[in-house]
Amino acid sequence: MKLKNNVASLKLLPLAVCVSCVLVPVAAVLRFVQVYTLIDPATGFYTRSSPLTWIVNLLLLGGACCAALYCYFSKDTQALQPLEQKNVGLFVLALLYAVSLLINGLESFTGFSSAAAGYGLHSAKELMSTGALPLLFQGVFALLSGVYFIFVAFSYKKGSALASKRRLLALAPTAWVAARLLHLFVRKISFMRVSDLFFELTACVFMILFFLAFAQTASGVYSTGMSWRLAGFGLAGALVTLGVQLPRFVLSFLEDGRFINENHPFLFSDLCFGLFAIALCFVMLRSLKAEKEPKAEATAEAPAAAASPFDDIEPINFGK
Repeated sequence: MKLKNNVASLKLLPLAVCVSCVLVPVAAVLRFVQVYTLIDPATGFYTRSSPLTWIVNLLLLGGACCAALYCYFSKDTQALQPLEQKNVGLFVLALLYAVSLLINGLESFTGFSSAAAGYGLHSAKELMSTGALPLLFQGVFALLSGVYFIFVAFSYKKGSALASKRRLLALAPTAWVAARLLHLFVRKISFMRVSDLFFELTACVFMILFFLAFAQTASGVYSTGMSWRLAGFGLAGALVTLGVQLPRFVLSFLEDGRFINENHPFLFSDLCFGLFAIALCFVMLRSLKAEKEPKAEATAEAPAAAASPFDDIEPINFGK
């Protein structure tokens, strides 16, 4: 993604990227300790009060808000170019994210079919109240999002505008996260796993804002000033998703299923989203630095051009 920004936007974006990269492993480790020591695996309730709870909340939520605010204060006013720059790293991560979305879509269809078999396809009220019907929409938009990110991946590989031409398909990731939010809201609330639910809701909000900015940027529709939204909401969403999903990934790897609830499983798609968003911010940062260097060279060469050795030569007067 080729970016055009002013030099002022370089002041705070590196700080936001560095702070987020430092907070992600710290928050993930503390969240892992919190899950193992303070949360009841059966109910998800906190077994006792501890400062660690406030520290984890402050790192995840406070860090996410600070990252978004940092990028807001370094926002630019120029438009972004379409996805026309080759980048192998983003190609790999976008393709991996596309695969994870396709897997998520298939899992959503499986969950819907299981619920439909229990209630029947004609029991729309029960399917909606249990959150099964939103799973159907989640599966549809997850598959469409996977197809869209395949175009995004090959846009980065070939340096072409494959994804820029799919403006309607670019809205699929936003609709997918909206379906996830709907699923979290309409299913029966058991007042268990409150912390998991709260972090997932927060992550979905930041992901929706990121995907909206990404769709506008990739499609070139009102893309002026979208770079701070991509960086800010991308870093915020990555911080929350990685801080929550990395401990679940470790628990899944250790095959300790006591601490993973079936309503809040490890989501490979969220892990890939966090990696893709951070990688995109690094590419943006490199593009900004690459743009600053030619401007600095042009400024340094300007005085040298003014001090020409022919400036002291007086003009010849061809008078009568």
